[in-house]
This record gives sequence, structure tokens and C-alpha cells, in this order.
Amino acid sequence: MDDFLKETKTFLEEAAQGDKNLHVVIGNESCDLDSVIAALTYSYFLHKTSASDSIHSLPVLNIPRSQSHLKTDSNFLLCHTGINPDHLTYRDDLDLHDLHQKGRLSLTLVDHNVLVGSNVSLEESVTMVIDHHQLERKPSNKVKLVHELVGSCCSLVAGILLDSPEFPLTPQIAKMLIGTILVDTVNTSPEAGKTTPYDQEMLGRLMWLTPDLDTEKLFDDIQQAKNDVSALSKREILEKDQKQVTHGNQTVVMSSISTSLQTFLQGSDVKQALDSVLHDRNGHCVVVMTMQVEAGVPHREILVYSNNERITQELADFLETDKEVQLDLQPLPCDLQYSLAYSQGNVKASRKKVLPLVKSFLEKSSVPQDHLYLS
Repeated sequence: MDDFLKETKTFLEEAAQGDKNLHVVIGNESCDLDSVIAALTYSYFLHKTSASDSIHSLPVLNIPRSQSHLKTDSNFLLCHTGINPDHLTYRDDLDLHDLHQKGRLSLTLVDHNVLVGSNVSLEESVTMVIDHHQLERKPSNKVKLVHELVGSCCSLVAGILLDSPEFPLTPQIAKMLIGTILVDTVNTSPEAGKTTPYDQEMLGRLMWLTPDLDTEKLFDDIQQAKNDVSALSKREILEKDQKQVTHGNQTVVMSSISTSLQTFLQGSDVKQALDSVLHDRNGHCVVVMTMQVEAGVPHREILVYSNNERITQELADFLETDKEVQLDLQPLPCDLQYSLAYSQGNVKASRKKVLPLVKSFLEKSSVPQDHLYLS
């Protein structure tokens, strides 16, 4: 795998010179562990199984290189499995739009099924989607779709790799996939409610390749790396695992963090960090979702923040009264202005389930455009 990633630096040079086309495999904009490992392993699969010499497969991590230090869990697992971080390619290492305009780009989307923001214009280059989120993509004969609501996108990637007799799935790759699936399913915790029979099946098949692997230790080590935000500012903690939901000109930023709200809200720089995120994303609200695992049991909290009290209240009311997902929100004390905090009784409702709710809120919202945070 690392030899392939080292070789991709040559692929970039050849693409820049116009000598080769690129098949880019890219995850979602949060660039979480699932997106990273799915992109790397599926791109490597394409590299090993493609019969074409005219196109190179290239995994791209969907964040600027300057943000790579935020991905503490990904950095740990890659280092743990012998991947040199210098061999990775980030979003700002190449111009996808230029390649697209020149007709030299193919795209496989992993861990998401629709392009967002400025990347929407790349849609004609999309040839395949592998995803486990709610399907938002319209059916198309031009795009091959592998979609199932499983716990981890890496389970779907593992199925493709394991079912291909021409692909040598090594213990190194198996370990990368196992670690990611365990994190996504909270170590297959029944309380978390994220594990499906397919995830369990893929873990079982992958374990045949690494029979001596201590999965409990691997999960704990990745979680420890994920939760270690001691070197990060409040702003960086919010950026560590961040997505946004946009409808029209309205945007809600959604950040997942691994500390409790009580811990996160300590310090005088919290409001500045939240306002900075709103400003940079041209958003009007931030939803912060926390996730901690104690003695194998997951706990969740939610913070809704805006610089406008009515906007905060409208979104909070929507989430409180939703009957579809039923978050079971219980108010928590919160001294931060224009904020509402809750414990989340329904711990099975991850951001994957809450994000569509926020999108539905925006579609139904009466928030006027002049209340958007644009300063």
C-alpha cells in the first residue's frame, strides 16, 4: 500500500503534464477516519485490478494539507499500519476543476453520495459511489452505485475487496478496515445501535486475515488518539470532524467532537471559535454533537448555537419535537449566549441521522435571509 501511495506522487506529475488521466477516489468533506480509509483502500484496489494504462487511480483526502494534524485518529491508524504521511494527497495538492474541464477526471465518491459546495460542478465526472448514508443522489445509468445503510462505509469497501478473486487483500489492509469499522460501530456496541449484520460479516471475514489481532486494543488505541485534542484549539476541535448543510442561502455547520459539552464550553475562547466557524462557512447556526464512550457505553450531547436567539430557538425546537428520529433531548444548563444545550437520550442517533433532520429544518424554515451570519 505505501509503495502505491509513494507512486501516486508520480501520477500527480504526469497528470500536471497532461500525460495521464486520473481516477480520483475521495471521501466527504469532514475527512473522518471512514472517508480516509475507504478512499485509500478502494483506490489501491482500482490500481491493482485496472487493466487500463491510460488512467491512474489516486486517493485524495478531502481537506487542505494544513488541516492534516486535526485527524488524530486517522494519523494514528495510518502510522500504526505503516503508511508514510508524506505520501498522502490532499485536496489542495491538485486542481480537480481543471482536470474536469479538460475531460481528464473520473471520480469515485466514498462515504458520501452527493457533491457539495463548489464541487457540485464536478458531477459529470462522477462514475461510482460507495456510501452508507441516506441516499440523496438521483438514479443515473452513468454512475455505479453501491449503497446500503450499514455502520461503516469501509464495510462496503471490504465487501468489494473480499469478493474480488484478483485482489490480494493483505493483513495490512485488513487491519486498516477492521480498525475503521470498529470505530464506526463503537466496537460493535449494541447500545450504540450502529452495527448491522453486514458489518459483523465483514469483520469476521477480515479477521481471517489477521487472526492474532487484538481488536479491543486496536479500538481503544484509535479512540484514545481520536479523543486526544490536548494540542488543539477550540476552533480546531470544531474543525476536526465538520460538515455543513445548505439549503438556498442558509447553512448550518455540524461539528462532531469527542469531549463532553462541559469540557468543551470551558474557557473564554469558545464563543470566538463558534463565531469564527460561522463567519468562515457563511453560516447562521452551529450544531455541536458530542460522543463519549464510558465502559463501553456511548453518551451523546447536542449544542445549538447562533448569534441570533430566534434562530437558535427555532432549530432547537425542531430537533426537540421531531417525531421521526426522536432524539429524546433533555435540557442542560448552558451559560453561553444564544445557545441551548441538551443531553441526547437516543444515543443511536448519530450525525448521520441528525444531518437529514437539519436539512429538513432548513427546507421548512421561516428564517429570513437577512438573519444569516455574514459579517
